[in-house]
Amino acid sequence: MMACVRGTEEATPLLSDSQSQTVNLEAKNAEPTPLPKAQLFYILVIFMYEPLSLKFDQSFINELIFEFGISGGDPARVGYYAGLVKSSFFLAQCAFVFLWCRLSDSVGRRPVIISGLCAGTIATVAFGFSRTLPSLMLWRMVAGGLNGNLGILKGMIAEITDESNQAKAFSFSQAIFAASSIVGPLIGGQLANPTKRFPRIFGNLTLFIVYPYLFPCLVVALFSSIGLVIAIFFLEETARNAQDCLYHRTSLI
Repeated sequence: MMACVRGTEEATPLLSDSQSQTVNLEAKNAEPTPLPKAQLFYILVIFMYEPLSLKFDQSFINELIFEFGISGGDPARVGYYAGLVKSSFFLAQCAFVFLWCRLSDSVGRRPVIISGLCAGTIATVAFGFSRTLPSLMLWRMVAGGLNGNLGILKGMIAEITDESNQAKAFSFSQAIFAASSIVGPLIGGQLANPTKRFPRIFGNLTLFIVYPYLFPCLVVALFSSIGLVIAIFFLEETARNAQDCLYHRTSLI
């Protein structure tokens, strides 16, 4: 008799259908968790550099290839060499992005983001000083291969939000990506060859005469430098396991 009672009790659901519907309705009607505005803002500012770095050179890369004689004076070969330079960034990024994401799981998001911004800043400035195909490809590969911040920053957004506000937070990141993808080519197109475009301001600067595509690189590097300052002084770590590992190592010392 007891066995039958137990069997009946074990077969009885913890919540009836009406109770489970009530719980679901309450979950749907619950107020969404407020977004952590400060940290989300910091992440989005750093996020802004990524599409700028991807897009800024596409406005002048064909002109650069032809002007520096990389295509041998053949306009029909400009697209080929421009494609090599552009694809080198994405090839390196594709090869190393998983490594950086896995590393951020063990050492934390902030150290990887900081190192990626440092590499991006140096590589972007060095790209502006490049005048040969190997040098151009090398620095774009450095910029792509040593910077896996795009995926890590999206992971950080997921870690500082929950199901109630995650969609809203990710919509901001997509808007920033789209806006920066517009601003990047504008920077490259408007600021390339500044001695010709703005002769009153830059006409006598030998630096920009010798390196006519350096100025937009410096502007994009400025964005990454701003992101670097934010990452060092304001951005909080979001990888819980990295925080636990750091605490464990500190306690052992």
